Amino acid sequence: MDKRVEDKVDFPDDFSPMEEESMPEAALHDKLIQYLVEVLEWLFHWQLCAIHRNLAFYFIRNRSILSVAPDLAVIKGLSFQPVKSWCVGKTGPAPHVVFEVLSDETW
Repeated sequence: MDKRVEDKVDFPDDFSPMEEESMPEAALHDKLIQYLVEVLEWLFHWQLCAIHRNLAFYFIRNRSILSVAPDLAVIKGLSFQPVKSWCVGKTGPAPHVVFEVLSDETW
């Protein structure tokens, strides 16, 4: 990662896969995410673009693994890849934009 960009990136240090798994999405949350996927697919239908739901993105920095699993991630210039996780810089670039849909409980 470019050092100029790396200094501006906020690396979360509180990610825990168990926390994500123990908090199921509400039906409204899921419908909103699906609607957003459909809007993004429509928006990018003429462009090569991968849209991933709940995919774990990770980056290895100073022998530590930093990871996040946003509700949605958009990566322009690549086709969808059916992977279980995404190593930024190895599997492909970092997402261009991510979306996390929050509720009163998860805010």
